[in-house]
Amino acid sequence: MVKKTYKNTKKAVMLTAAIVILALCIAYLLPASQTSEPGISQLNVTAPVVDEAVETPVSASQRTAHKVAPDQPRYLTIDKVDVRARVLSVGASADRTIGAPKSIHDVGWYRGSAKPGQAGVMFLDGHVSGPTQPGVFKQIGSLKNGDKIGIERGDGTKFRYVVTSVKLVPENKVDMNSLLVSPDAYGEHLVLMTCGGSFNRAENQYEGRVIVQAKGTDTP
Repeated sequence: MVKKTYKNTKKAVMLTAAIVILALCIAYLLPASQTSEPGISQLNVTAPVVDEAVETPVSASQRTAHKVAPDQPRYLTIDKVDVRARVLSVGASADRTIGAPKSIHDVGWYRGSAKPGQAGVMFLDGHVSGPTQPGVFKQIGSLKNGDKIGIERGDGTKFRYVVTSVKLVPENKVDMNSLLVSPDAYGEHLVLMTCGGSFNRAENQYEGRVIVQAKGTDTP
């Protein structure tokens, strides 16, 4: 009787261990942030429509009142080009195009990308202009390697990034898969994107995309 109880106990322990190992494997295989957004390889290039952009300025009180979840990006700061903007969560449309904020003064964070302080690539987009006014990302094409970018999270924690690449790419040559896949396992990366290049009046959009890539840094 004792021997049978021992065998049953041993089997129960082995089954429990197997379940724990399986759970760990599943947790490792799943993305760090589960969302209903399309997979990276399914995304199309973001293309804000200029005529639909809202140009009304964001007041100081509106900026201060802006709230997000503690682990999400709340503000973007780029001193070099005088950017101090709210960050709003955006998803992807039915055609798998990443959305952009309606206001030309706000920045969009694709919620299917990494969060501040999380390994991976955080993707932010914004307008280069509205119908009559420059947008929040009008000057990001002038950034240089080594320039600093700041992100403040919802809980007040601040993160710094250093620019590693700035380029203008034809819209049909932008590879969202390579942009949003981290080049390393543990690094924190940031991608900023806006429209650039020639403006196609027939299609009412720019023919290129300005892409700024940056990497997390502890340097103030």
